[in-house]
Amino acid sequence: MIRTISALILGILLGSALMFLLLAQEMEDLMLEKAVLLNYLVELRSQNEKLNEAIRSERKEVITNVELEFNNLNESLKLSIIEEIRPLVNELRGKPTNTFDPELITAIFDNRQLQIEDKIYVMYLKQLILLDGNLQLYLDVKEHDRIRESE
Repeated sequence: MIRTISALILGILLGSALMFLLLAQEMEDLMLEKAVLLNYLVELRSQNEKLNEAIRSERKEVITNVELEFNNLNESLKLSIIEEIRPLVNELRGKPTNTFDPELITAIFDNRQLQIEDKIYVMYLKQLILLDGNLQLYLDVKEHDRIRESE
């Protein structure tokens, strides 16, 4: 009888521990998804403000959207990088396309060093496309130590 009760209690404890581990992973995934969605919301609000300013000021063709494409980065690092360069990206929205200077964009984004979580990353601008008010920036991000190893 005592063995049965102790086995039952042990089973409950092991089951609870396993359930805790599964729920912790699920919660971490949900928190990351929430951070991605909040980041997207901030981007959309910023984009909306810039576009409204441009519409109010003049009726010229302006940069309406800036898309950032990264090389194989995990979502957490991608979010941190976007958070770090958001002010630069926000400045591009609403700018007239007829005065667009690709060399200035290259100077801003290419070989830019970012410090994230006690690591230094270097961002390289691989490609830049401006079409119908949409600006696409293709960025390659590498950890600073890996750059020294590959040279």
